[in-house]
Amino acid sequence: MGFEELKLEKIVAIIYPENIASQRVMEKVGMKYKKEAHYYQANVVYYAIYRNKYQLDNSL
Repeated sequence: MGFEELKLEKIVAIIYPENIASQRVMEKVGMKYKKEAHYYQANVVYYAIYRNKYQLDNSL
């Protein structure tokens, strides 16, 4: 939906570092770890996928 319908260039996920299951899900859908960050007084990890990478991985 994000790339096809909304025409987004990038989709990100912000996850608590201790949430290993969610990090694995992000990796399974093709998102890549980018950095550790601090958002709203919490330490988080940041994952992202870009439109051009998504199109390469999901082309017919």
